[in-house]
Amino acid sequence: MDALIVIGGLFLGIALGVPIAYALALAALAGTLWIGVPIEAVMLQISSGVSKFAMLTIPFFVLAGAIMAEGGMARRLVAFANMIVGALLDAGADFAALEQAIATLGMSGYRLASRPKSRNGIVATKFDVEVSTPQPERHLGEIVAMIRAGALWFAQPEMAGAWGAFGAIFTAIAVAHTLYAPREVVLWNWRRILLLALSFVLAVGSQFSLIVVVPLALGFMLYVAPTRRAAAALIWAAAGGTGFLLLYASYFFHAHVFWQAMRHASFLNFAGRAFAMPGAYEKTLAELGQSSPALAVALTVALIAYVAWPRARYFGNTAPLLVAVFFLLLRVGTPHDPGLGFGLMAVPFLFVFVAGISSDLLETRQRGLVLACLWGLLTANGLWNVWELARAGRG
Repeated sequence: MDALIVIGGLFLGIALGVPIAYALALAALAGTLWIGVPIEAVMLQISSGVSKFAMLTIPFFVLAGAIMAEGGMARRLVAFANMIVGALLDAGADFAALEQAIATLGMSGYRLASRPKSRNGIVATKFDVEVSTPQPERHLGEIVAMIRAGALWFAQPEMAGAWGAFGAIFTAIAVAHTLYAPREVVLWNWRRILLLALSFVLAVGSQFSLIVVVPLALGFMLYVAPTRRAAAALIWAAAGGTGFLLLYASYFFHAHVFWQAMRHASFLNFAGRAFAMPGAYEKTLAELGQSSPALAVALTVALIAYVAWPRARYFGNTAPLLVAVFFLLLRVGTPHDPGLGFGLMAVPFLFVFVAGISSDLLETRQRGLVLACLWGLLTANGLWNVWELARAGRG
C-alpha cells in the first residue's frame, strides 16, 4: 500500500500538469506522511543528501554549458559535425539523397550546401547548413519526434525490440510463477513491476508494432497463475502504467510532442491478403534461414521431436514455440515492413525452443549422438558467421 500511495501521487501530479520535479517531491512527501516518518527526520535526510561534493556537478555542468556557448566551443562542435558529413560525401554518400531525407523532417528556411575546397594542397568537400530564417526553439523530445517521423528513421532499432519482446514475455512468466508466494511478498513487489515495465517500454519504444507483446504477456500471466489471476492482472496493469510513464518520459514530458508522435506512429501495418500470397511465406522462411542456417536445421529436428515425443510437449517448450509462431505469422502479414521486423523477434524464442528440446534429448540413451550433433551444428554455425563477416569486410 505504501508503494501505491507514492506511485499514485506521482501519476496524479503528472496528470494535473505539475512539473516532474515537484510531482516527485510531493509524491515522496505523501508517502512519508502515510508511513508516519517524522518531518524532522525527512529534513535532516534532505540536508545530508545535498551536503555532498557530488552535488557540485550540477552548477559546474551549467557553467560548462555557458562556457561552451560563449567561448565558441559549440560552434566548433557544429563545424566538426559538418566536417564529418563532408568526409562521408567524399567517401561516396549521395548528396541528393541526403537532401531528400532532410526534407522529410518538415523544416523550412534552410539550405544544404556542398562544394569542393582546397587548402595547402589538400582537396576535400565542405558541407554547410545555411539558415535563411530564424528557427524556433525545439526541445529534445520534439527533435526526436521529427526524426522518427522522417525518412532518417528508415528502420526501427530491431535488436533492442527483440530484447524487449523476449524480456517482456519471460519476465511476465517469471512474475506469474512468483504469485504462489505469500501475498505480502508479491502484490506490490516494485522490482518485478519495474522489470516488467522496462521490458514493455524497451519493446514498444524500439518498435511501436511490438505493443502486441503487452496483451500476450497478460495471457501468459493469467494462464500460469489460474488461482491468482486478480493479482496477475493488477501487477500487469501497474507495469503497463509504469511503462507508459517511462515512454512518456522519453519525450521529456512534452504532452503535445508525445501525442503527435503517437498519432503518427505506425503500430501495425497488417495486410490480411498477404496470407494468400505464397511469396510472403517464402520471404519469411528465407529470412529465417539467412538469420542462422544452423537454427533452420536444428529447428526441423526439434519440431519432429516435439510432435513425435509426448515428453517434449510441456509448457517450457510450448510457450516459446507459440510465441515464435505468433511472430512469424505477423511477419507473413507484414511483408512490406522494413528490415526483418517480426521475423527477428521470433528468432530468440526459436533458440529457446530448440534448447529445450535439445536438453530433453540429452537425457535419453542417445546422449552421445545428440551431443555430437549439437557440437557439429555449433561449429558449423561459428564457421558460417566468420565467413559472413569476411564477406561483409570484402564488400
